[in-house]
Amino acid sequence: MTQPHTNIIWVISDDMGYSDVPRFGNSNIPTPALDRLAEQGTLFRQAYVTAPICSPSRMAMITGQYHQRFGHYDIYAEGSPEHYFTPFCQQATLAEALKPAGYVCGAVGKWHMGSILAPSGSHPLQRGFDEFVGIPKGMSDYRPGAQLFRGYEPFDAPEYLTDYFGRAACDFVERHAEEPFFLHLAFNAVHAPLQAVSEDLQAVGEFPSPDRKTYAAMLRGMDRNIGRLLNAIEQRGLREKTIIAFVNDNGGGGNHTPEHTRNTGRNAPLRGFKFDLYEGGIRVPMILSAPGQVPENLIYEPMVSSMDLFPTCLEAAGVAPPAEQTCDGVSLLAHLPQPTGPQPHDVLFWKNRTWAGPIAQQHPLPGCYNAAIRTGDWKLVRRFSLEGSPPPEASFLYDLPGELYDLSEDIGEQHDLAAEHPELVAQCARQYEQWLAGMHKPLFV
Repeated sequence: MTQPHTNIIWVISDDMGYSDVPRFGNSNIPTPALDRLAEQGTLFRQAYVTAPICSPSRMAMITGQYHQRFGHYDIYAEGSPEHYFTPFCQQATLAEALKPAGYVCGAVGKWHMGSILAPSGSHPLQRGFDEFVGIPKGMSDYRPGAQLFRGYEPFDAPEYLTDYFGRAACDFVERHAEEPFFLHLAFNAVHAPLQAVSEDLQAVGEFPSPDRKTYAAMLRGMDRNIGRLLNAIEQRGLREKTIIAFVNDNGGGGNHTPEHTRNTGRNAPLRGFKFDLYEGGIRVPMILSAPGQVPENLIYEPMVSSMDLFPTCLEAAGVAPPAEQTCDGVSLLAHLPQPTGPQPHDVLFWKNRTWAGPIAQQHPLPGCYNAAIRTGDWKLVRRFSLEGSPPPEASFLYDLPGELYDLSEDIGEQHDLAAEHPELVAQCARQYEQWLAGMHKPLFV
């Protein structure tokens, strides 16, 4: 190992708007803890998740690979067929990769990577974690009395959920300060429903609407609890041997997504929201901090992926990745000292089933998919393709026109250049089809 041991902490937010953190956008929501973490590490301006929805995005993050490799193109839903989870459960999570090196692993907060009661083995305690306290599904009431699980046992939350998760995270650090640990702290904030405590509502000041004020207070509450965790780490003298990653699971919900996920999150100047493959659905705030291993107060511009956290943290811990498992992420440690050198990724790919939001209302057929590829500064987006409708030899642009954007000049994806660059469109289509040929077919549509 690079040190006696390197602790690992992931802090994951839920449905947060890209520009709602002052370090990433024009925001007046106070986030002193995230600002502090950015000063202690590297901030990524072009970080992507693999899906604009939570379940597959989180699955890719925790396994270091495209979730399409194991057939996930949609969110986990209660009642999904049992075989839907089996391929995911055959992949090693970061917790499982760390266990042979003596790590104690704890999951606090939102899981949403398979039913915790299903026999498939998708409970956190069956995926390498020694402890779990949190919610199994995608959303929850925040007020005291919300149902949680500790291990397999249900209980009622004794306080506001974000505060309870912050408290549980600090408790985990206190109990395991003398041994190497991995803490997976996944807040369900700032996912709907919009509920905040009076302290945070008073602290954020005035906003144009009550919903936006409540959202700001929820974000402030999450940041406040991240600050509690940072303080706990520093007070125990663990900061110098802890790598901390902060990342959002997908784009903000804004006011355009279905009611159950609408939260007023802002992604501007990015186009789109959660469920979209425009930038607003998949480009997210990401920060990485590790004294002595990650540069401090650095803004890193090249394209990176949330999949990179898996190999990055394994390298920081001195642990080899699972030999039998494909890793689509790359360790960022060698790239960060030289941001103008070779980039971690030349190309990234997306494919997800469209099931909610305005796009589904326009084309609500089963088996309807969105697809995208980013290569360099160019991004090709194709919406509403029907699974199985094109013949196998058909191109990426078989039944619908693709939209081509130059993100170096048009971050808001307002100027479709596909008609002006047909050769580039064809090249992107070939790259995409080659990638897709190596992925697992969707497990259900």
